[in-house]
Formats: sequence, structure tokens, C-alpha cells
Amino acid sequence: MQSAAMYDLTNLDIDHAASTLRLAGALDVDNYERKLRQNAPNRTQVINHLSEARVALMFLENGAQVTMRDSPDLEVEWRDENFYAEVKHFRRTQQDELDEVAMRRANCNGPRFSPA
Repeated sequence: MQSAAMYDLTNLDIDHAASTLRLAGALDVDNYERKLRQNAPNRTQVINHLSEARVALMFLENGAQVTMRDSPDLEVEWRDENFYAEVKHFRRTQQDELDEVAMRRANCNGPRFSPA
């Protein structure tokens, strides 16, 4: 297994994600890559699916065996235990901006804590 420094987790594209997963030892990457290519016209969807590669690589770099799946997204075998992971995708929404504007108008910058 290569060190974490060998994987660029910030700028994955379809080709890079698939080849990096294969190099790291992930299983069923062909179906995962097919899913990415089928969704290629929808950039947001591809970005969501690339999050799955990032999570898979984090598990792989820590000694787990990962199988790429449709649902749940990952099957992970780590330390003689099997479990499944569903990768959630968080992105900024219009409501986040509205909430920030409302907080600024209310002069509320979040909780204030005093030193103990």
C-alpha cells in the first residue's frame, strides 16, 4: 500500500479516481467507473460520486479492504469486521446564504464564549 501522500484527494476526476482506487486495491471499481461515466453530463452528480472515492481511499490508506457499491456506497472490511458506508454529500445551499445574512442583520455572529 502506498502512503497517503501518493493520493491526491482534492482534485479527483473520473479517470484519476478510477485509476487511484485500482492502484490502492479497491474492488469493483469497473462498475463504479461506469456509474461515473453515465453521470458525466451532470457535473454535480459526478462530484457527489467522487466523494465516495475520497472516502474509500481514506479507508484503504488505513488498511481496510473496500468494495465500491451502488447502495450503500461502500463495503468495508477492516480489522476482521465488515460494515457498509453510505457517503453523504454536503454542499452549500441558497438557504445557507439567507441564514448568514439574517444572522449578520441580527448582529449574531454565533455563540460567544468567555475564557474560563
